[in-house]
Order: sequence, then structure tokens, then C-alpha cells
Amino acid sequence: MDAGSGDDCLYAAAFGFTESCTASEFPTTEYVWIFWLSVATAAAFVALALPRALYVSWRPTIARAPAVLLVAKLGAGAALAGLRLGLLILAVRHGSHQAPRLAASTALDFAASCLLLALSLLEHFRCSRSSVLTCAYLTLSFIYDIARCPSLWAASQHLDVDGNYTAFPGLFTAAVAVELVFLVLESTRRRSWIVWNAEDHSPEETSSILSLGLYSWLNPLLWRGYREPLAMQHLYALDQALSIDTLDAQNPAGSAVESTGTSVWQIVLWLAKPLGWSLLLPVLPRLCLLCFTFAQPFFLQRLLLFLSSQDHDSSTGSGLVAVSILIYTGIAISTALYWYYQERFQSLLRAFLISAIYRKTGSIPHVGEGDSAAVTLMGADVERIYTGLRFLHEVWANMIQIALASWLLHQQLGLAFLAPLIVVLFGFAASFAMSKHAVRFQGAWMARVQARISFTSTILSRIKDLRVSGMTTPAAKLVQHEREDEIRVGERSRSLIAVSASLSQLPSAVAPALAFAFGPHVLDQTHAYTALSLLALLTSPLLVVLQSLPIIAACVACLRRIKVFLIRNERMDQRVTSQPSTIGANKDNVGNGDEGFIVVRGGSFGWSADNNTLKDIDLCLPKSSITFVVGPVASGKSTLCRALLGEVPYVQGDVILGSGKLGYCDQVPFLFNASIRDNIIGFSPFDPARYAEVIEATMLVEDLRNLPRADETTVGTKGVSLSGGQRQRVSLARALYHDADILVLDDVLSALDGSTQKHVCLSLFAPNGLLRRRGTTALVCTHSTKFTPVADYVVGLSSDGTIADQGRFEDLMQDWSRSRRVGLEGDPDPITLFGLLGDEITPVAKEVKWTSKSQAGSQPKKSQLTLVASPTVDTAVYRHWLSTMAPLPLVIYLVLVLGNGFSANFPTIWLKMWSADSVSPTPEHSFAFWIGIYALLGAGGVLCVFPAGLIMLRTAVRLTGTGLHRAAVHTAMHSSLRFLGKTDVGKVLNLFSQDMNIMDTQLPRMVNNMCFCLATAAGQAVVIALSSAWLAISYPLFAALLWGVQEIYLPSSKRLRILDLEAKTPLYTNFLDTLTGLPTIRAFGWFPHRLARNNVLLDDSQRPSYLLAIAQQWLTLTMNIIVALIAAILVALSTQLGSDAGNVGAGLVTLISLGGTLTTIVVAYTGLETSLGAISRLKTFGEETEQEGHEHDDVVPDMQWPTGGRVQMHDVRASYDGTHRILKGLNLVVEPGEKVALCGRTGSGKSSILAILLRLIDPLPGTPTATALPLILIDDLPLNTIDRVTLRERVISASQDAVFLPDGTSFRTNLDPWAAATDTECTAVVQDLGLGSVMQAKGGLDAAINAGELSAGQKQLFSLARAVLRRRVKKRKTSIDGGLLLLDEITSNTDAATGRLVRKLLEDEFGAYTVLMVTHQREMALAFDRVVVVDGGKVVEDGKPGELLQREGGRFKGLMDG
Repeated sequence: MDAGSGDDCLYAAAFGFTESCTASEFPTTEYVWIFWLSVATAAAFVALALPRALYVSWRPTIARAPAVLLVAKLGAGAALAGLRLGLLILAVRHGSHQAPRLAASTALDFAASCLLLALSLLEHFRCSRSSVLTCAYLTLSFIYDIARCPSLWAASQHLDVDGNYTAFPGLFTAAVAVELVFLVLESTRRRSWIVWNAEDHSPEETSSILSLGLYSWLNPLLWRGYREPLAMQHLYALDQALSIDTLDAQNPAGSAVESTGTSVWQIVLWLAKPLGWSLLLPVLPRLCLLCFTFAQPFFLQRLLLFLSSQDHDSSTGSGLVAVSILIYTGIAISTALYWYYQERFQSLLRAFLISAIYRKTGSIPHVGEGDSAAVTLMGADVERIYTGLRFLHEVWANMIQIALASWLLHQQLGLAFLAPLIVVLFGFAASFAMSKHAVRFQGAWMARVQARISFTSTILSRIKDLRVSGMTTPAAKLVQHEREDEIRVGERSRSLIAVSASLSQLPSAVAPALAFAFGPHVLDQTHAYTALSLLALLTSPLLVVLQSLPIIAACVACLRRIKVFLIRNERMDQRVTSQPSTIGANKDNVGNGDEGFIVVRGGSFGWSADNNTLKDIDLCLPKSSITFVVGPVASGKSTLCRALLGEVPYVQGDVILGSGKLGYCDQVPFLFNASIRDNIIGFSPFDPARYAEVIEATMLVEDLRNLPRADETTVGTKGVSLSGGQRQRVSLARALYHDADILVLDDVLSALDGSTQKHVCLSLFAPNGLLRRRGTTALVCTHSTKFTPVADYVVGLSSDGTIADQGRFEDLMQDWSRSRRVGLEGDPDPITLFGLLGDEITPVAKEVKWTSKSQAGSQPKKSQLTLVASPTVDTAVYRHWLSTMAPLPLVIYLVLVLGNGFSANFPTIWLKMWSADSVSPTPEHSFAFWIGIYALLGAGGVLCVFPAGLIMLRTAVRLTGTGLHRAAVHTAMHSSLRFLGKTDVGKVLNLFSQDMNIMDTQLPRMVNNMCFCLATAAGQAVVIALSSAWLAISYPLFAALLWGVQEIYLPSSKRLRILDLEAKTPLYTNFLDTLTGLPTIRAFGWFPHRLARNNVLLDDSQRPSYLLAIAQQWLTLTMNIIVALIAAILVALSTQLGSDAGNVGAGLVTLISLGGTLTTIVVAYTGLETSLGAISRLKTFGEETEQEGHEHDDVVPDMQWPTGGRVQMHDVRASYDGTHRILKGLNLVVEPGEKVALCGRTGSGKSSILAILLRLIDPLPGTPTATALPLILIDDLPLNTIDRVTLRERVISASQDAVFLPDGTSFRTNLDPWAAATDTECTAVVQDLGLGSVMQAKGGLDAAINAGELSAGQKQLFSLARAVLRRRVKKRKTSIDGGLLLLDEITSNTDAATGRLVRKLLEDEFGAYTVLMVTHQREMALAFDRVVVVDGGKVVEDGKPGELLQREGGRFKGLMDG
């Protein structure tokens, strides 16, 4: 061969052509496309490297890598550039007609090498991880170049054995070796070299692109999870790029919604600004995956042609093996990178949405107990979005795949490709039509979920009060009814999923039959399996798209719900903060010429646009003044407090404050479920002296000494571990501890006994009281007038919401008519009577009497979740789950799944038999026979999917969802008071929100996926085994490999899922606390601190969630690598040993979907295990939650019981927590019809007597060794034998905290939840309690009631109305007018006039009843037959109230007189 032709051949080989080479065995045609990919990669790197280098050059130095590594990288980079320069010189020197193009490509490589060296040096010092761009380029370049090496050496050896043509391949091979060295050096992790605390950063942050693509950075965690149960402290820190703080820093506007539109494009634009870049990152690897996917049919065609030919040269066979490795490894790596970036986008999206919802929660108006929509949105809606939008990129990618597959199919089958395309278009049309309904159905479903969770949250937080009122049974029925409604509404959406699944199966089942029916009637195996592979590429993406579109449409519905929430009107705070000198005083008001520090001018305030609670309010309160606001029930006292806080939605007039530093104590104390100390300090710095001062002022010292853990005692949900007075004083102590210039106190003395009231009042308001010494301006709303002498000013509100009168206390008392207008006429000389102004209070700051055990400040802490018990998903859990379903649906479901598995795989074998018979000279069967059976098999698969989907998505969800929910409600409603006190309501709510959501969505989906894919995989294994007997022999090896993978993966995956659920519990609790206490949080200016805490909790919840998602992608990668290994073995065996082309074609076509099937099986099995974790948690909740019932307390007395109401209690001891006793040997006998007032200081045990009579707590044995319980009888019936629910329904009682069913229920339902009374009875009792006008204004008995719109006094009157109604119904049904009535501070929030109404009502309605009432009010106690004074858990004084009041030094006299 002459030199010219030799050059042509060599450089043609380098370029990928063979027209200048004559050797038949030369295989360079296999590498043409690889060359072009190499050129495209180098060009892309050059285009991206320059801007990247400029960007990195501005970043600070953060890495301190060893010098030896730097020198090695410099050497490798310089060597690579030199070698590529040599290749460029050789290409330019030779005159081959291919040389110009080859010179251009080598020049591009040389330029890339120079940029590679510069970029590597810059990123070496300024980046935390190896350069993604550099490593990606080196990796791809190495793969391309090593694939081109064999053709270059083959050409040089063929042309000249003397070596004249070896320079180019020699330099090329050396460059490949240097590329590998450079890649290894560049990929070296630099975790220990970065200037930061490694514990606060994930190893992911320092991993190279290779480590990211292979998920090798996750291996240590998975290995640890295999060896020991993972806990939160074992997990990697969250990648800083995924932290909500980083997201906020990158988007200073945060979650601000610029557009109020809710169309799809407006939602996309809303999300694009903060998340657009992370959304685009998956695009490139998804395009690479698309390329590798389409390489499969070309490769299959080439392989089948090779196997069908008679000439099997070894070099071509080896090349085919190499190409198979490249294709299937490329699929594995590109899939891994695609899902890596997709999971990161989803995590960022979740963080953004939850943070946006929480931020909005802090700015919306607060009515009642807050809008619980935020809890549903951050829970159910965000989780649906998180799981649904993972298929977002699949839609456009599969659209491209469908278009390309259609074009390629046309090349194989001609116009017959239109037949399956029609099926595809039909599927799309049906899917789009369903997606419109999916949005509507999903919105309705989510609305019902929101309503149920809101309803359940309210009920769970009020279980104790519901028990007191005997309302647990109707409340439980209402919660269950909400659940059944939710499942019924959700059935429409789940039915669409079943229809969508069937439609997605339709193309893969019907399209091949249609294509072959209209295509050539004679099929050889090469064309048959090539066409079948292209049909798989056409129909499999359609399956994804058709299933994804309804899910994405549902996600859009959830996003729309969130955006609607975010664009809601915010709280309009019309207050103005100004310096006192700029606030003009109105001499007609209380200031009388002093500078106003709190000024209201022409103020009208209301909770609805058409009804102002307060009207024409004018106030001017001087600085450092104490002002008492008094008035009857529902006069607007609490509304005035909220108006000063900016919490009233409808405001007219001006509210001007002299300072923005406010403190607030609500009428209903709001406490976090934290320690007493943390509740008092809040987010303020800890000051021991100030802390001791407020503890002394609020008389908490003795209470703290009596508690086992003092001020470290956890108060429980809504302060359930404390008495009402203790809760009020802790809330007051918090307001006093806060550095506030203005203090707003709403009825803070109502829950306190007389002695404590006086001490607290004087400690705060006396001339040398705490607030006087600090110079704090205070506004105190109260219905009690006995402490008004300590006030500088008194404001009296009238019942119509206007100011009746206002002025200095002395001025009002000198004018009888003015004092009468403000309600002071009942006490002619209160100053003399109480001696308030003459008492002296020693400033407690001079002598610290309380020392906290802890000196650290209460600051937002990073959540430290410890190891939680892992619910064991064993056979018992499976049995528990299956027991909720009927056997017949399960049997039908199993038959349908097996039928689908057969129909999915046997057509591949049928096609092999058909193609073999088709090319036979004497076919055994007609074309109609083969195509008919083929179409029947496909249709059979579709017919199996739809009914199976309905069984699991409708029948199973309905049966399981209602049964397990009913059991969970029963467990929660009957759990012990001790359990309720120590358990976060958020944790229990998580069972009813997160776990119920899993049962409704994830569990049926995972069951369907696992069962259908398992049946399909079994058939695929058979098909692949038929393709090569040698490959079938290796099945045990692959089975062992799969077993090993799942042994490592499953323990970690299950633990991560459990940790994911556990980490979300504090997030739920934080949301609930914020919603409930939003006015208090905003008043103290704590919302930024709560937001910081929410961010910490959000990042903590992201850690297990993100790692779980990445672990699942690690599994996908492993499965794809196994598929690549099977493919390489199959191709190697078929090319080297020779195999039947039909069998190999069937095997390779099956391999196209095997990786996805295997991954789906393991992911579905893991998802099933973790989904059943929800079942296990519910099962564990039912089995291990401490219940209040016992074996022998099942006596149900007759309907008349109790008739007399005689109470006997002998030597009773009791405790809420089993250790700290609140009753200590109490003895009490109450005769039938006797009216007994229980008095004593707060925390003395009064309410505990009522609690033990209602069996909220159980008595303790008299001695540690005793077994018999103390004697407690009601009408001579032992209390410990009576069924608790029956007891509470027969004994009429009302608690201090009036209980209402959730907002939206009617007046009738709240008044008579048992549906036992007539309309007439209900209306009459409401009128008798003075609430008729309130009810009629709302629309009557059937109108919805919003408890937040009622004043505290009205709430207590409503609670008493319920008790009166129960008495009247009992009398009507049994003709018995007698029984037992238990009341706990039922008039604490009412004025004197309402108190007289209640006393008269008790006398008229319950004259024949035995009445035990806890009270602190003098007038109420004096109206009773007998007073029992309790202190330290014992009766310390007992007698007639008049006699006890005259007893000098007596306990009762001390309480009443202070």
C-alpha cells in the first residue's frame, strides 16, 4: 500500500470512516458516532469553560489542598496539553483529504486541554468540590478516546509493520492514559482540606461528578445503616445548597407572590424565579439518557444482523460487546445524574413551599384558634406536589421519544406506524380530558383532607375538656364521619388513577398488534424485534406520560391551593408608633392633659365588616399609667386588647402607641409545649434577677417547689399538666419578663383565688409594685372591679360596645352616677374594704428568692432527635392490614395480577414463534391466527389492570382507611391523661394526617406497582433465560447479588423513612403552636425567632427525606448496572458462542424494560414496607398507648343514675404523672342535694377532685404495697366499676375552659351533640342564658358557630347552657329531677350581673341536684350551702360559708379577704 493511501486509511480510522481501507475485518464503522460525540463534547467544554473560569476567579480561596496534589495536577494537565499538541502537529503535517477535519478536531482538543489546566488550577483553591465541568469532560473524553484506540492501532498494524504509522496512535494512547491520571487526581475528594467544620456539611458537597453519578458518597451511610439502626445523629448534614437559609439568601424577596393569578403559567413563573436553575439542571442528563435509549434499537439491529450472517469475525463481536457496555452503562450513569438533580429540585421545592406557607401564616389575620389550612397545605398538599412533580421532565422527554420512535418505526414498517400512533394520540386525548377532571377532583379531595385534619386537630387538643363535658362519643363520631366523607370524595380522584393506569397499558398492549396487523405480513426476526424494540420506545414513554399527566394536574391543583393561600389578604396593622411628645392629648379623655402613650381616636373595631364590636372609642393613656378596662360580658374588652395589638381585621380611626415594645397576656393562656422556664423566657436573653423577680411577683415560687422538676417541668399541650391558675400565672410571668414598655393584660386574674389575686395585683400595680418601678404602661381588661383602686384610670365599656365612662378612679367614685355607669356602684368604699392602697409590697428585686436550675438562655435550637423505635413490619403487620379487607377482593386481585404478568411477557415468545413460522417455506398457521392471538394477549393485560386498580384504590382504601381510622380515634379519645400530658398533639396528629395520607395514596400505589412488576419480572426472567442457556445458569448469581443489594438497602431505607416521618412531627407541632398563639407571638415580636426555628426544623426534616430519595436512586443505579452486566454477558455469549437470533432478540427487547422493572420491584417493596410502617405505627399506637380504661370498669348504670348525687371519698390519693401527688389522703362526703363550693389557692387540688369524680385520673393505693383502691362512691355505686364514658354522660359537668366542637359545626350540634333534645328545648335554654340574640344574629340553631367570635364569658354561658339542656332532657326522658353537677370556675370570665344570673339559674334548674363547684368568687361561694377549702391535696376547712367567713385566721376568710 502506498503512503498516500496509508495516510488516508489511518486518518480515516481516526475520523471514523473506512472508505480508504480495504481490510474486511476492520471494524471502524462502529465508532463513527463516537468520534462525533467526542468533538461535540470538546466544543461544549470550550464554550462553558471560559465563563466558568471568569466566575470562579472572583470567588474567595476556601481550600488548602496538599502541594503534592497541586504539582501532580499541573504535571498531568501540562502532559495532556503537550500530547494533544503533538497530535495536532501530526494532523497538520499530513496531506490526507481527511486531515483538515482531523486537524480541526485535534485543535479543538488542544484548546480544551489548555482551558482544562487553567480551570483546574482555579477550582483547586476556590471550590469545595472537584470541578463538575472538568470531571465531566475528562470522563466523557476518556470513554470516547478509549473506544477509538482499537481502530487506530488496527489501522496502523494493517498498513505498516515497520512502525511508520504508529506515531499518531501512540500519542493518542498516551493521551488517553494521561486523561485517566488527570481524572483520578481531579476527582480526589477534598473534604478535609476545606476551611469549614466538616460536621456541618454533607460529603456530597465535596464529591466529584463521578461520585455523584455513582452515589459513592452515600455508601458509608448505607453500610452503617446495614450494621446498626440509623438515628438522626448518624445522618449527613443537609447540603448547604438545599438549606432554606441558602434559598432565602439567593432570593431576598423570599416567597413574596408578585402576581395574584393562579393559571398554570402564572404558577410556573412564580416558581421559576427562586427555583428555575435547579429545575433546568436535570435537562442535560435527561437528554443524554434519551440518546443512550435510542442507541438500543440500532444496537439490537446490528447485533441481530451479525448473528444472522454467516461470517462471524471476532473483532466485530468484541466491538459489539464494548458498545453494549457503553450503552447500558451510559443509561445507568445518565439516569443516576438525572434523578440526582431532579431529587435536589424536589427538595428545594418542598423547602420553598413550606417556608412560604409558614411565612404567610405569620402575616394573616388571626380569628379564633387560627386557620388550620396551613397545616394541611404544608402536609398533604406539599407531599403530593413533592411526589407528583418528579415526573415533570418525563413529560417533555417522552414526547421527544415518542416523536423519534414514530419516525424510526416508519423506517421499519412504513405507513403501518400510523396504527400505533393513533392509539398513542387516543391515549393523549383521554389523558388530557382526565387531567381536567383530575384538577377538580384533587381540589375537592384536598379540601376534604384539610377539613378533616383541621377537625381532628381541634378535637385532639380538647380531649380533656370533651371528657369533662361527656362529649367524647359524639366528637369521635364526627371525626369518623369527616374521614368517611374524605374517602368518599377522594374515590373519584383514585378512580381516575385506575383509568389512567389502564390507558397507559393500552398502547403497549394494542400498538404492537396494530402495527404488525397493518405492516408486512412476512416478518423475519431482525425486523420483528427491531420493530418491537422501537414499539417499546414508543409505548413505554406513553405509559409514563399518561400516568403522569393526571398526577401533575393534581399537583397543579395543590399548587393553586397554596398560591391562593399565599395571596390571601394579610393582617392590616393600622397602628402607628410615635414618640409620646408627638401624640396629642385629648383633655376630654382619661389623660387630662398628660402626654398620651396609648391613644385611640374615633376607634371602631370589629371581627366582620358589617358588625363592629367596639364603636366610637376615644382613649388617651399617659406613659407609666395603669388603666383598668371593665364592662359586662361581650362588651368588647378582649377586642380592645386585640385592637392595641393590631389583631382586629376591621378598624376605623387611629391607634397610636408610644412604643413598639409590647407584652401581652391572653385571656386564654397560650403556652408552648415546653418547660415552664422556656415559656417564661421565650426568646429573650436569660436574666436570673429578672426571672426571679417575675416568679416572685406571680406567686409561682411555691408552685415550682411542689413540682418534681420545678421550672423544668414540661407544661404539655395547651398546658394540660398545670392547673388553670398556674397556666395563667406562667403566661403573666412571660409578659412581665419580656422587655416591654406597654403591657396588655386580658383578664389575667380571673383564674386565681382571692389571696393569689390580691398578691399578684399588689405586686404589679401597687405604688411600689413591679410595673410602677419599671415605669411600664399597662392596660388591664377585667370583669372584676374590686381591684380598680390600684388603677390610675378606669375605662368602663357598655354592652353596646361604646365607652360608658372613663376617668381617674377617685373622680369616678366621687360621682355616684359615673361610678354606676362603669359598674363600681356595688362597692361603696372599695379602698377601705380591701385596704389595697395601704398595703406595702417589698420589692422582690432586692432579695432573689428563686434560683433557676438552668442559667442558659432560651434560644432557637437545632432539633436533636434521638434514636426512635422502628416499627417492625413483620407478618403481624401484614395480617393486621389484610384483616381490614374482605377475602374475595383479595383473591380476585391476585388472579388479575397473574393474568397481567402472563399477558405482558408471552407476546414476546409468541412473536418469536410467529416470525419463525412467517419466513418458513410452508407456514403452519395463517397470518390471521398469529395476529389474532397476539392482539388477544395484549387486550387481556389491559382488561386485568383496570379492575385490579379499582380493587386496591377504592375498595381497599375504603375498608382499610375507615377501619384503622376508627381504631385510632378510639385509642386517642380513650388515652390516659398522663399520655395526653406528655405527648405532643403534633405527634398524634401526624398519625391522622401523614399516616392516613400514606394509606390513601402511597400504600395502594406501592402494592399495585410491586404486584404487577413482580408478575412481569417473573415472565421477563423466563424470556431472558430462553435467549441463552448459559445466562440462565448465572441466575443464582444474580439472585444472590439482588439479595445482597436489598440486604444493604432495605434496613437503611426503612429507617430513613421512619426518621423522615419522625422529623416532620416537630415541624407540625411548630405550625400548630404558631397558629394557636399567633397574637401572642406577634405581640412579643417573636415571629422572626419562630421562623428561624421553623427553618431549623425544616432543614432537619429535609435530611432523612432527601437521603431516602437519594438512596432509592442508588438502588436504581445498582439495578441498571446489573442490567448492564446481564446485557454484556448476553451479547458476549451470543457473539462468541453463537445463539439463535430470535432468542437473543427476545432477550434484548426484554432487557430494555428489565432494569426499570427490577428497580420498581425493590422500590415498591421498600415503599410497601415503609407504607406499612404507617400501619405498624397505627397498630403500635393502638396497642401501646396507655388507656384510661381497665378490665372491670364496665358497669353501665340505669338511665336514672345518679338520682341523689351523694358523694363519698375516703383517703383518696391521686397523681397526674404517677409520682407527684396532687391529692394526699382527701376525705369528703357530700349529701344528696347539697351545694358545695370548693375553694383554695391555685394548684391546691380543687379541680383534681372533680377530675377524679369524672375518672379523668385514677386514685392511687393508700400505701406502696396496698392493692385496694381508696373508696369513692356516687349514690353508693363504686366509682372504679363504672364505665368511664357512661359516667361522664350521666354526671353533668362543665369545665373552666369552655369546650366547642370545631368551627363549622352548628349551634345545635355544639349545644346537643348527642341529638337528644328538641328544637324547642334548645332554643329555650339559649334564651334563658341570654345568648338568644347571638344565635339569631348568626342564623339560628342550624347556623355554623365560630367560637372565636364569642367572648370568654359567652363561651362559659354556652357551656352552662349545655349543662342545663342535659338536665332538662334527663328529666323529660326519665322523670327524675336529681343527680350530680360538677362545675369548674364556670363564672370566672363573667361580670357581676352575669354571675347573679348564673346563681339564680343554678338555684332554679339544679335545686334538686348535688352540686360541687370550684370557685374563687366571694359572692358565688357565699351562695352555697357549704364551703370546703382544699390545700396541699387535703381538706383543711369545711363548714357553712357565713360561719367560715367570720372565723378569724380561717383559711376561707383569708382567701376571700386576701
